[in-house]
This record gives sequence, structure tokens and C-alpha cells, in this order.
Amino acid sequence: MPNIWINCSVILEEKITAALYVNPEQLQELQWFKRLSSCAAVMEAVNIQLPEAIATEHTAIAYSPLQCTQNLLSAKRSLPVHARYQPPIPGGGHVDGHLNSPRLFLHCLEDTCLRAKARTVAPPEQTAN
Repeated sequence: MPNIWINCSVILEEKITAALYVNPEQLQELQWFKRLSSCAAVMEAVNIQLPEAIATEHTAIAYSPLQCTQNLLSAKRSLPVHARYQPPIPGGGHVDGHLNSPRLFLHCLEDTCLRAKARTVAPPEQTAN
């Protein structure tokens, strides 16, 4: 398979509910020390000290280069997600925090479809007059 996916990235957009949060400062630190397998950012200001009851949702994105190995396309993305403080539950117990289904995008620096078509279409034959 020709590598038509060169210069392509996978972008994951995740709406983080009020029960969870992504710490923007942690993302910056992890990226600075190259401890994160992808680039990531939070799109809104996030107060990590707020409990779930008064927190709002926010959007986080993570993107990484697309890898092509034989017939398999893959990408590594990391996004550390934390649980917010919950109000006490009478009698104890736990509360589940759920992630929404993310949106997934593919971004290429060049038009991948055109490059693929250019490689598969044979040049027209010349006819002799």
C-alpha cells in the first residue's frame, strides 16, 4: 500500500462533563517534558478546584501523527482525565464519571484523496495518427 497518509494527523475532540476535568497546566507540563504521546489542549478555562455541582463542561482535543504500517493506520493519543469532588453519599458508595463519545477527525497537509487518485490512474495512451 503506498503511503498516501504521510503528513496526516488524527484529532480527537472530547467534551468533558462537569464530573470530570482535564488540567490544562498538567497538559503543558507533560508536553514540555515529552511525557505525553500526543499534543493536547483544553479549549476553555478550567477551574480544577470546583466540585461537580458548580463546574461546567469543557472541550479537550488531542492530536497525533497518523502512522501507516503495511495495511494498518494507527495513532497514539493520550489525555489525562481527572474526577471532580462529589458531594458525600449517605451510607457511602461511589459515583461513576462517564466520558462522552469523542469526535474523531483526520487532517492531512496535502489532499490525500488527490494523491491516491494520481497514483492509481494510469496516464492516457498516445494514439498514432
